[in-house]
Amino acid sequence: MRISTNQMVQDTTANIQAAMDQVQNGTLQLSTGQSVNQPSDNPLAAGQIVDLNSEIEQDSGYTTAAQSGDAQLSLSASVLGQVQTLLNTAQTAAEQGLNSATESQSDLTALAGTVDGVLQQALSLANTQSNGSSLFAGYQTQAPAFSAVSSGGQITAVNYQGDNGVNSAQVGSATAVAVNLPGDSVFDASGSSVFQSLIVVRNALQTGDQSSLSSGLTQLQSAMQTVTGAQAKAGALDQTLQNQETTLASLKSGQTASLSQYQDANMASAATNYQQAINTYEAGIQAAALVAQLPSIVNYML
Repeated sequence: MRISTNQMVQDTTANIQAAMDQVQNGTLQLSTGQSVNQPSDNPLAAGQIVDLNSEIEQDSGYTTAAQSGDAQLSLSASVLGQVQTLLNTAQTAAEQGLNSATESQSDLTALAGTVDGVLQQALSLANTQSNGSSLFAGYQTQAPAFSAVSSGGQITAVNYQGDNGVNSAQVGSATAVAVNLPGDSVFDASGSSVFQSLIVVRNALQTGDQSSLSSGLTQLQSAMQTVTGAQAKAGALDQTLQNQETTLASLKSGQTASLSQYQDANMASAATNYQQAINTYEAGIQAAALVAQLPSIVNYML
């Protein structure tokens, strides 16, 4: 059988190139720890890897939204808890004031000062901000939720500057959870306004008006129920987000495991294959050297 030197050179060169490609692929696997570094390595696995990475990225966005909403609702619940504590103080002052048999006007005036302090602190809490945004202003997050009207150094009215907008966090492909409570429904609800009830109680204590004080206490107790309900709602929404975070974490764990199966290289096997490729490549170089020593026209092999 007659074989040309040119054919032998081409075959040897092709073998060397194939071995070099294997060496390069092995080097890439060992350096990245991944068995699929380009689609041609394994088209089916590459497609699965793209899909899984897309799912992981999307769910990471949902997790970030859930965590942000969780923080906002947790802060809301905490603020409302502080407001409730303040209102308890005001309620105690009002109840003391109703006992006119043991309370002098100076005592009532002191109690009025206590309620006035509660009013100012409640207003400050209602204007709480989270990352520069008003917590209870609905969609109008860039301005304080409430503004006060003052006269003679005292707050005489409190106006809501926000709206009834409810922001939602998209925490799943078909799951959105409200992350704010509009302040008008929490602090300024009709018949149970936190601010109005405190103003009525304070004024009644200052004037010794027992009838107005009794009416103000009823309003205050109604406001306390509203705040308690809002705090419970914030807590329930927060729990929903925490549950979703747990679900998303579980999904990510499964996705990461699947991604590892498709993508991660068996390092021991990769090292063995790499060494075999090196050996093949070196053998090819040696073969090329031998071919180069053959007569340049035609060789005959029997």
